Amino acid sequence: MDHMDIHADWELLKSDAVVLGAIAKLLRDPDLAMAVSTFGRFSAVKTNTLALSRENTNVRSLAISLTQKRRIALLCQENLAALRQAIAEEQDPGGTSRKPAGPR
Repeated sequence: MDHMDIHADWELLKSDAVVLGAIAKLLRDPDLAMAVSTFGRFSAVKTNTLALSRENTNVRSLAISLTQKRRIALLCQENLAALRQAIAEEQDPGGTSRKPAGPR
């Protein structure tokens, strides 16, 4: 049940309450008033629960993304260090500086 379903149910309940309330006998019925009030509180709690659930999902998604970002950044740093090491070894393989033979 999502927000739209709750809204539709609430509108239906309100219209039914008007119809039932039009019946003189039910107009002063405390059970009808309590049922309408209780459904209103239920609807508010359900809406709040859905909003909190979405926020929780967003938090988990962000945490997963940040964890993956850290892993990828670490791999990039490792690859960059290896590339720097390879370039340094190529430029000075035995302690003598030399230029690369040609363009790559």
